[in-house]
Amino acid sequence: MMTIEAHPMTRLAGHACLPDITRRRHDSFRTAMARCVAGLSVIFCALASAAPINPPLHVLFDPLNVVVSGSLEQADPSGRLVFKREAVIAGDTKANPIPESIEVAAADWLIDELSVGQRYLFAYTPYARDPQRVRTMIVNPGGARLLSSPGLEPAVFPDTPAYRQLFAYARDGHVGAREDSLGTMLDLLAADEKPLRTLAAVQFALDPKLQARLDRGAVRRLKAAAVDPDMSWSGRFWLYDLARRKVDDFGSRWLRTTGQAVLATVPVTGYGSHDNAGDLVSAAFLQADLDGWKVDESALTRWLASDSLALAERALVQMRRQDPALETDSLRHALARPDLSESSRSFLETHGRRLERMRARESSH
Repeated sequence: MMTIEAHPMTRLAGHACLPDITRRRHDSFRTAMARCVAGLSVIFCALASAAPINPPLHVLFDPLNVVVSGSLEQADPSGRLVFKREAVIAGDTKANPIPESIEVAAADWLIDELSVGQRYLFAYTPYARDPQRVRTMIVNPGGARLLSSPGLEPAVFPDTPAYRQLFAYARDGHVGAREDSLGTMLDLLAADEKPLRTLAAVQFALDPKLQARLDRGAVRRLKAAAVDPDMSWSGRFWLYDLARRKVDDFGSRWLRTTGQAVLATVPVTGYGSHDNAGDLVSAAFLQADLDGWKVDESALTRWLASDSLALAERALVQMRRQDPALETDSLRHALARPDLSESSRSFLETHGRRLERMRARESSH
């Protein structure tokens, strides 16, 4: 993060001739300017590096990626997977011959969800972005990696007829352009396999051509999927995000009611797991802020016991918007709980001290 720092001699000379109150104002102005410039630099860097997120079936069949059927032979705790190739489903085999033994890197948590000897459909990429030229792809010096993208979290599935059928249907990657895509993807929302339901939800959220085919019946089914407890947290988040972006179709009332239900009912713990509701809860808090909803007090106070300190802070900020006294009282009650975790207690105590200083400054003006 960029900061502004005056030359030491300039600081000394300036302070020597400034009265105390002027010096404090000078310091405050310089600090404010530094924070402003630093914040803008973060925003501009984020905008410069931002890239559109492609729909999962587009990512899966990108020419730079490889889709294979194979049996898992090794699974190391570090996340190293070794597959015996059975068949190549998609990939440029001329540019990159696919070896019989395929080694890929993956997240270490995945190991507990796979079984050695079982046959899988999986997708990987041998490429990575060149750190010197961000628009250029190079062969990854660290080796091939299992694909991981919204809807493909990660891209490894049991080799079953349901997945085979989908992969054959989506072979060119441009699903939304097909006349039967709306019905096909809606049917996937009710599939027996949870990863298929997630994939379909994210495809709807990220495929503009598929969104263009939405009608009232389809929107009703997407709404139902967004609140379905059998849908993954990721799938629910992306459907809620779609509703935020297409509020004319989904309705602001449904958006508010669903967001308030999320804040009131979603578990407040479990955020150390790779599969958690953090994105969904954050989206609900954001929409409450943007649209000025009033969130029920009990729905807010429960988040002070969350193992996600970021979500606890979001709840405190929402309390402050609704009623500053609620924030103060909720902090006091939360800190009085004997079962409060050490990390939460430390965070809430620090937040309370910052709040006291902020209010002291406000009362002095």
